[in-house]
Amino acid sequence: MTFIINLVLPENYFDNAATTPLHPAALEAMLPWLTTQHGNPHSLHSWGARSHYAVEQARTEITELLNLEDPSQIIFTSGATESCNTFFNLSQNLQISPFEHSALRVPAKLKGIPIIPNQGHSINPDPTKTLILTACSNETGALYSTTQPWFCDATQIIGKLPFDLSQTQAAAFSAHKFGGPMGVGVLYLQDPNILSESNAHQAGGGQEHSRRSGTLNVPGIIGLATALRIALQNQEQTTSHVRNLRQILQEELHLPMNDGPQQSPDIASITIPRIVAQNLVLELDRHGFAISSGAACSSASTEPSPVLIALGLSPAEAQSTIRISFSAQNTPESTKTLAIELKKAVQSLRTT
Repeated sequence: MTFIINLVLPENYFDNAATTPLHPAALEAMLPWLTTQHGNPHSLHSWGARSHYAVEQARTEITELLNLEDPSQIIFTSGATESCNTFFNLSQNLQISPFEHSALRVPAKLKGIPIIPNQGHSINPDPTKTLILTACSNETGALYSTTQPWFCDATQIIGKLPFDLSQTQAAAFSAHKFGGPMGVGVLYLQDPNILSESNAHQAGGGQEHSRRSGTLNVPGIIGLATALRIALQNQEQTTSHVRNLRQILQEELHLPMNDGPQQSPDIASITIPRIVAQNLVLELDRHGFAISSGAACSSASTEPSPVLIALGLSPAEAQSTIRISFSAQNTPESTKTLAIELKKAVQSLRTT
């Protein structure tokens, strides 16, 4: 099998909801822990002690950056998927919204957890059950909130828009969505004592106070803390920038977007009739642009998105929907060029 890999200019990468580029400062902070500072943070010697200290400093910094009460509320994981799956061990009285990422939707289905009926973006959850609800849809960018106890998939909002984690019972997020490295994330627990070795998602060496066994990803944790600090420092400026890019795209394309009543400027979901979204993604890739046909975790699936179906799109419309997601590295010029190339690609695909 032959793979053709097209080099994408940084400003032409519009799939930032799938992953963002590693911020240079995060990489710089990680490098010593990938080279000379290589101690296991659970070892007794000085190499291990240095690594342990660095991890705890990062945990404290993340706690302070997110205005949380105590560093023990931060549990490091391999990413949001692990964090989400862990939560299912902590409560038996759950309900899930129809707007969730597969990291929550699939395990919820396997456990028989009911999906809340919806009308558009509105749901009416049972107040006696804990609600599983994303803060920002990874597919449409629609924003959601609730006043009842909830587990929050905060993956698409942390570092991008103001968000109070302490309003949730628990939450998950990943570093690579805001300029950190892949393979590291956080499970936030308002009460960390609800998680112990007896209900941990994985058991073994007793790391993270037996809440999550496994050797900690020290470089990743350092990169996460650094990237989060930078993302929050630049949040207002970046939000203004991507909102402008989204407006440019909408003006150039003259196509409606699948927006929610409250909307993140980072994501644009667009349905283009008579087009197979995956074919359009590949056609734009040939011209040096990266977009997606939905969540990266499900990009190879030929099934229509359950989220889009729940929002009222037909299967054909869902399979004709693309996702364009922005970051600080995109420019007005690259956004206009993307719109031009997208219109050309649509015309080409419709005539072949």
